Amino acid sequence: DLTTHVIERDELSAGDHIYSYRSHGLYAHHGIYEADGTVLHLEGPGMSAACASMHGAPSCVHRSDLAQFSLGQPVRRVQYRSSPLEATIRRPGTCYTAEPSPPQEVLSRALSAYLLDPTEGEGEACEWRCWSPLTHSCEHFAFWCKTGNPLDKSLLT
Repeated sequence: DLTTHVIERDELSAGDHIYSYRSHGLYAHHGIYEADGTVLHLEGPGMSAACASMHGAPSCVHRSDLAQFSLGQPVRRVQYRSSPLEATIRRPGTCYTAEPSPPQEVLSRALSAYLLDPTEGEGEACEWRCWSPLTHSCEHFAFWCKTGNPLDKSLLT
């Protein structure tokens, strides 16, 4: 699966849910492609969400250029509207059966979390202040931006 879904920068569209593998494919970092080579993505404390080992650790939505986001690794696009069979046999986090929202809605959700003052506010965008590998990771953030729904991995197995 490390060779599938690879996409070139000129093939990306605003609102795409993208990911890039880290640590030789051990895990993937997810984000929402904004436009002009920028990505909105959730990071926990330290340099990346993977550095956070505690549930509820502080997090923040960042805007990075594509090279910073991918750390020079190939960028891949998550597939939506996949068949249940494909979603079952593919590596988790690479495809979903869910219906994606229109690009403007995806970007609106991502920007609402990015522009959020970390000391104020209420609502869905505020949920992304505390990182958790089970409920509030970069993958959960990108899925919420793309669909408007929480990612419940228990429904995927």
